[in-house]
This record gives sequence, structure tokens and C-alpha cells, in this order.
Amino acid sequence: VAPFITTVLNAIESYTVPRNITAYYNQGCDVNSMNTSNFSIASQLAKQSDVVILAMGLDQSIESEGRDRVNLTLPGVQNEFITSIAAVAKKVVLVLVTGGCVDVEQFEMDDNVHAILYPCSYGGMYGGQGVADVIFGEFAPTGLVSQTWYKQAFADEASMFDMGMRPVDAANNAYNNFSSNPGRGYRYYSGDSVLYPFGYGLSYTQWQCGIISNVEQNRAKVNVMNVGAMDSGGVVLVFFVPKNAGKNGVPLKRLVAFDRFDMIRIGENSTI
Repeated sequence: VAPFITTVLNAIESYTVPRNITAYYNQGCDVNSMNTSNFSIASQLAKQSDVVILAMGLDQSIESEGRDRVNLTLPGVQNEFITSIAAVAKKVVLVLVTGGCVDVEQFEMDDNVHAILYPCSYGGMYGGQGVADVIFGEFAPTGLVSQTWYKQAFADEASMFDMGMRPVDAANNAYNNFSSNPGRGYRYYSGDSVLYPFGYGLSYTQWQCGIISNVEQNRAKVNVMNVGAMDSGGVVLVFFVPKNAGKNGVPLKRLVAFDRFDMIRIGENSTI
């Protein structure tokens, strides 16, 4: 059991209190409930605030060992709550606290939601502090999603009775017995029901990667330059695209190398 937990609210107040900034709090809705009784007061607070930070998501009553989710959407009235707040707020930052992916495509498409932050699953004791550090610009986000984030439509495409990774070969059905299998993961799924592809992530700065060189003994080098406006670290992913990619069971691509680099200052570069 963790000796303490720094919540998102605790961490935000660690920035606002010293700066004499007023931070209002309201539990707009429960994780999995149809209760909308707090919507009205939450909307009032949102109207009078410069920025609204919505911490939404799942908990172990929804997903845990031995408990499967029934869909990829946010449970209860969370979608309705987010929509109602985004309609009246000046700026909205949506923080997703989940273990697995959730379909938030409608908020990616919503101009009233200005940022979506996924703080790498359940953050543990200091997860809330990490969220606040990124929101207040103390730290530039460097993480990339470690799994494909699907839209709800993918759950309707893929049979849960077929765990095959490769899609059905339309010509001879050579790889699976279930015609409903569209393939899984970045290696085999080529459909449109992907919200964030494996390895996706944004930064407060911009990067310029050179050409891979010195490929020998299963190692390679690449030069990375910070051409943006903030010092930051990051991650380089190297994918290999085989011949006949996506045909006859051949993967579309596969991750062959990755490395994390520490802080690179604006205008500087490093060989990874």
C-alpha cells in the first residue's frame, strides 16, 4: 500500500497557492454513475475560470485483473460531463487517468478541448505531480503511448473469441478460422479504427532526426536536434518495413530499436 498519494488536485495547488491563484474544485461526476447533480455547479465554476482541468478516466472497478471492460468508452456520464464543461469553459485540459486505452475521438475533434494529457496509466504516488509539472510547463512531456489506442469501432470489428494477431488472408483464409479478425496491433492492423498509433506522443518542442547511420552488429546511430522552443528529452523509435508488408501474414512494420535521450537544449543536438 502506498504511504501517500499526490493527487492531481494536490499537485495543481502546489503551483497555484504560492502564486495566489484561485483553484476551484468540484467532483463533476463519479467514475461510473449516471448522477448529473453536480453538472450545474461545475458549469458555473467553469464559466468563471481561465482554465479548466478535467481529470477523467477509469479505476479498478472498471478494469483490473480478472475484470474485463465491456467497451472502450468512458463509463457513466463522463462524456456528457466533458461536453457540457467544454461548451462553457474558456480553455479545457483533459487529463485521462486509465490503465488501458479509451476512445476520446469526439474530444480530439472538439475545438473546445484544447489539450489531452495521458499521464502513463495510473501514476502511483507522484502521478499527480507529474501531471501538474507538464501542465504548468515545468517539464516537457517525453512519453510515447506503449500500445495502440483504438476507437470503439475496433471492438466491434475484432472477435474476442479469436486472439490471432494476423488478419484473415482474404484469398485463402490461411491464418485464422474467424473471418471477423482484422488483425491486431501496429504490426498487423491497417484499419481506420485507431485513435493514437503505437509510439504516438507530442512534445513542447520540435525534433529533427537525421538519417540512420553506422548500422552494424544490430546497432545503429542517428543524430537528433532540438529545433523547437524548449529544452527537453525524448525517445527515438526505429521501425523496419519488410518486403511484401501486410501481405500473406507479413507485418506492416515492426519496432527494431529504440532509445531514450536526456535533456537536449534548444539548438543543440545529440547522437543516439
